[in-house]
Amino acid sequence: MSTATLPAALSVMAEPRVRTLPPQPGLHPGIPFEAYILWAALSQTDLKAARTMRHLRHRLDTVPERPGPAQCKGTAFHTILLEPATWRERIAACPINPKSGESWGRGTRAWDDFEAANPGKTYVSSAELADVHAMALAARNNETVKMIRASTKIVEASAVWIDPDFHVQCKGRFDCLIELPDRVIVADFKSTLDASPEKFGRDAEKYGYHFQMAFYERACRALFPGKKFVPYLIACESEAPYCVASYPVEPETLAVGESQVRTKLWQYAKAVKENEWPGYEAETPLVLPAWAYRQIENEVEDVN
Repeated sequence: MSTATLPAALSVMAEPRVRTLPPQPGLHPGIPFEAYILWAALSQTDLKAARTMRHLRHRLDTVPERPGPAQCKGTAFHTILLEPATWRERIAACPINPKSGESWGRGTRAWDDFEAANPGKTYVSSAELADVHAMALAARNNETVKMIRASTKIVEASAVWIDPDFHVQCKGRFDCLIELPDRVIVADFKSTLDASPEKFGRDAEKYGYHFQMAFYERACRALFPGKKFVPYLIACESEAPYCVASYPVEPETLAVGESQVRTKLWQYAKAVKENEWPGYEAETPLVLPAWAYRQIENEVEDVN
């Protein structure tokens, strides 16, 4: 689809994206992120971010956002943790501003010059680089991370597959993938301020980590038929003392994500077939959050 299929007001909201033909279905290690993001296939990030199919169509047709500071810091973290021999070739830390004693800020002339001199790398500040080194050092003591580091693995593995149920061409980028004779282990590394079970569980729901892993399960069904899918989320706190927690993603949690993924894929497949990309319904009754109704009930009880 092109932006010409959308109302004019939508088509001029952002620069059109140049889409490239993805490679054949399978794993494709060593693909730069800048090349992967342009593949004309559907990612879990695309699906997860789409409030409506019109939002999704706009996202697919326009230039993707550049990775933000949190994403860059997370990429630097698992690169240093899982590929320590090559991180200097892939991570660049911005020089220090002599007046402040800290890295130049993003968006400054010095930062832009620094990026231009280090094409294709993940950019972090000097403080962020110190943090990710400390995070990686702490993570090496985690038993699940020890297992992952000792295994034959593919890091930053880009993949293309045809969804088995909806016949949609999909893509994904695994932080770490380990293929064994009877199963496939997928580990995704998350930096967080609080890796405790309760707080990280809320983060997982808020940021759709269960959705992401359900999407990856579908990928592994297509790419590794007959093998068990074993997903892990590794949460590492981004501030001292850099505590680490390992979370296997249980079937019940995957089932919640799977329900959401199936719904989005069905909506997308239908939109493509009919070339209709609906937004919100024309008229919908306004519903307040549940707490607002409880508050009203409590106030009425207090008056009575």
